[in-house]
Amino acid sequence: MGKKSKKKKAKPTPSTSNNTPEASDASGECWICLDGGPDDAGQPLVRDCSCRGVSAGFAHLSCLVEYAEQKCDGNVVSTIDPSWTEPFKVCPNCKQEYRSKLAIDLATACVDFVERKKPDCLWRRALALQMKLGANVVYGEYSAGKVEECGRMEEECLSVINQLKSNPYGSLMSILEGDVYMLLGCLHLERGNESGGRKAVEYYEKAKEIDGQGAFASADMRILEAKALFERGEGDDEEEDLAENVKSVQLYFQEMVKVHGEGSPEAIIHGRKLVAALKDVHRAVEAERLMTKIYTWAPSPRSRSYHDESF
Repeated sequence: MGKKSKKKKAKPTPSTSNNTPEASDASGECWICLDGGPDDAGQPLVRDCSCRGVSAGFAHLSCLVEYAEQKCDGNVVSTIDPSWTEPFKVCPNCKQEYRSKLAIDLATACVDFVERKKPDCLWRRALALQMKLGANVVYGEYSAGKVEECGRMEEECLSVINQLKSNPYGSLMSILEGDVYMLLGCLHLERGNESGGRKAVEYYEKAKEIDGQGAFASADMRILEAKALFERGEGDDEEEDLAENVKSVQLYFQEMVKVHGEGSPEAIIHGRKLVAALKDVHRAVEAERLMTKIYTWAPSPRSRSYHDESF
């Protein structure tokens, strides 16, 4: 795309202004409009993918949204296409998913785009809502507000999915519904208390109920992890319980690395949990080493901010 002479549109307001390049990357320019520095709304260049180097991959959020909208608007496929959201989800340069708060901003922009341009297309709405829910669960900082917001997204997403189950999209919608339940299970498991554990079990069980092809095989392991938050026998020694928790979380973390790979959102989330579990049993050196290891998985300086905030 050539250099634009017109002013860039300030489409969405990002959820944070922390996605800026490091000082050493200040010479970077937007790979879409070829301009350097902030856009006309004052929003900086961002990069939260796997692009590397002092300039590769940087873009304005407004440009990324406009680029994704053009790609999606040109997709006239009439049948459901699970890859339809990719322009909002995957960097076209490194072919890796966006991360951190940039993923949340782009997922939110995708939902807004569907509401404006494809309001009558239920399957596009379902995919966009599921992507937004997933980005918020994985990358959003845990808070009561996050739980409430994800609850609203859950209700809307499941409502759309249920409307689609009666047509030929039924089996695909069941998988999407299971994904929603698994995400919500992770959200409540993150609360780390008894009520959160019970709610997580409820969602994981729902995912298992609609699983006809083993798509959610990890639900059983997650149910065990969630039950550990509220199933403690009378007279159990707290220190022994904490030690057992370390073993359980460590096994699950290793499984996430094996299945999804180092640097994946799943591995990062459960790596954080293992760091906390190690600290609970005063194994600070191991916790510090693991924290450093997870930090190095970040592909770019800005992605590392996610880890900094998480720890």
